[in-house]
Amino acid sequence: RGRYDALSAKIAARSTPDSELAAAYGDVGQILLAARYLDSAEPALLNARTLAPQDSTWPYYLAQLYRQRGALDQAAQFFRDVLAKRPDDLAALTWLAAVEIDRGRHTEARLLVDRALQIGPPSEAVQYQAGRLALATRDFAAAARHLEIALQRNPRAAAAHYPLAMAYRALGRQKDAETRLRLRDERNSEIPPPDPLMERL
Repeated sequence: RGRYDALSAKIAARSTPDSELAAAYGDVGQILLAARYLDSAEPALLNARTLAPQDSTWPYYLAQLYRQRGALDQAAQFFRDVLAKRPDDLAALTWLAAVEIDRGRHTEARLLVDRALQIGPPSEAVQYQAGRLALATRDFAAAARHLEIALQRNPRAAAAHYPLAMAYRALGRQKDAETRLRLRDERNSEIPPPDPLMERL
């Protein structure tokens, strides 16, 4: 309510600079996104992006909003907007790779994963997406290798167990596959990268 009142005051003061108005819209959008009021957060973040087109913060939050909503085409568009401004943003690269894998755009995902792997050392999130991509393209040995590395980096990265089980099964390693299936946790379906903007939320 406090952020909304501050925004209303800045809108009413017609002399408010665009940068201040963008920040006020963004403040409202962030708190609504954090509370998962996605429909209400969307127009606030769109306004912030329109008023401050060079600020990569607002397209990043829009990309996350659309990703959470399952609107993958829009999520990809806004993650690419972020990368046009910050080409080495590891969080945006990793999430865009995940979106492209989910869209079945494996060539595009490969370029993104390769870029993310070069911004080292690769986090468990990047290794996880590399493993998902290898699994989707039926390179089961590479999938197992990347997913094993993800779990070595972070043994609590539970989302890696199921795709690793699928890779092991395809490689004929049935006992290893059964072990990984027992370790899967359906509540953990993602391995997020280091992500300062989402941590702020």
